[in-house]
Amino acid sequence: MRCLPYWYCRVRSFHPNFGIDRLDLEGDGLESSSVRAGKYLNDNVFIGVERGLNQGSGKVSVEWELTPSVTVETEVNEGNNSSIGMNWKHDY
Repeated sequence: MRCLPYWYCRVRSFHPNFGIDRLDLEGDGLESSSVRAGKYLNDNVFIGVERGLNQGSGKVSVEWELTPSVTVETEVNEGNNSSIGMNWKHDY
């Protein structure tokens, strides 16, 4: 199976060797690019660390799945600004 783009194949095979469950590359340009790595602490709790190219762009987040439909997300960035949110989803 051939992966396109090539770097995606390298990232996908890279992260299990470091004990992380998710490795995401995000952004639509050089200035908005970031990398996020994280680990599931159990089936319902995920902790992640994100870092962008800009100074002060780092943050830590925790996602807690209360039910299959309800998720609580918290986040703290480098400036000690924090947020909390609750997401609800429904599949039709």
